[in-house]
Amino acid sequence: MEIPVHAGARAAPGAIVQVMLAPQVVREEDGSFSARYPSQDWSVVGATREAAIGALVVESRRRMRDPAYVAAHYEVTLRHVRGEQTTPGIEIAVLSSEQYVERIGRLGARLRRGWQAPGPAGDDGLGGRGR
Repeated sequence: MEIPVHAGARAAPGAIVQVMLAPQVVREEDGSFSARYPSQDWSVVGATREAAIGALVVESRRRMRDPAYVAAHYEVTLRHVRGEQTTPGIEIAVLSSEQYVERIGRLGARLRRGWQAPGPAGDDGLGGRGR
């Protein structure tokens, strides 16, 4: 499962940078689940995998209200766009406005039918390649 996060960064005039973070979820010894996003130094815990991912989304949204956190997130995005950094579980797509609208339309359709695992050959169902 990947949760879309829009950094709002622009790589070139008219380009939109879309950041996709794949949650990393681990079942702990006590049966609970911890979840974190790649390159983050924080995590959350839930009784189920779904609860942990839900808590991860809530905490991420809370942190995105902190200007310092947003600035750090933006810098990581820029390093990926410039090719200075790669992180497993982080996908950066530089899209035209038309590609962005098309991709978001596919994402909406995918969310409406329920998030499913990537299709054959790693197809993420969004016009990109799953990881």
